[in-house]
Amino acid sequence: MVCATRAEARAAVGAAVPFVLWFNFLAGFAYLAAERMMRKRMDGLIFESEFSRAAYLSKVGKAGVPTAVIHNGLRESEFEPLPHCDAAADFIFVGELRMLKGISTLIEAAALLQRPHHIRIVGAGPDRARFEEMARALPRGVRIEFMGAMPARSAFRLGRIALMPSWNESLPYVALEAIAAGVPLIATRVGGVAEIFGGEAAMLVEPKDAAALAAAMARALDDPASMAASALRLRARAAAHFSAKQMVESVNGFYGRLLDARKARNAAVSHLRAAAQARPGLTGAGH
Repeated sequence: MVCATRAEARAAVGAAVPFVLWFNFLAGFAYLAAERMMRKRMDGLIFESEFSRAAYLSKVGKAGVPTAVIHNGLRESEFEPLPHCDAAADFIFVGELRMLKGISTLIEAAALLQRPHHIRIVGAGPDRARFEEMARALPRGVRIEFMGAMPARSAFRLGRIALMPSWNESLPYVALEAIAAGVPLIATRVGGVAEIFGGEAAMLVEPKDAAALAAAMARALDDPASMAASALRLRARAAAHFSAKQMVESVNGFYGRLLDARKARNAAVSHLRAAAQARPGLTGAGH
């Protein structure tokens, strides 16, 4: 995503401040064209994941300016542990109700999970009716409850294990929010999700693989202690690497380095101009 308007870009290019673009995802020819155009004018690039940086280099080309990967961060209050309510479902999904979020895969996995279980789906979106129709065809004993939209931390209390079966993501905040709240999470290996999981990335499942998702859900139900232990490790990792404080410090540090570089360039240009003005007859020598 290009986080600058055309007017902002023109103003920044002509000012003494660095012009930096912050990319969260890449999509469509219009975005790619804009990114190629702005590449010639910017001082730096910030990516929220290594995945996004690799995608940029692949689709747009060499940056030609300093780059930094600065992960999304959460506020300190979002790392408060969040116990589930007494009537919590086995699983909870929180997100937009559209195909790319993998809800159809989730429902297919629910049909393959050969035991009674309860899933709550929290969110709104254009494909809700389609998913509700799929859920009505599930076998007896499988209950999927559509709850509507609500704040993520309120939603996470309604389930014991969070599900993020997305087909495509960059560095999803919902995964960070679940992990920061101490909620065990089953997620797909898409985008920068493995960067969030770190040493726990082996537990990620492939997108659009209902059988693999069902197997992961079964393991979670069979071994809640292992899921709880993994959740503790992930929460500690998130606190160390995905805090808002760390994100702000990293952004300020990157801007500071770019500003120092721009000041050095401006000083060099001023020195050359002063030297040229001090020797006005040099260019006319020999005529």
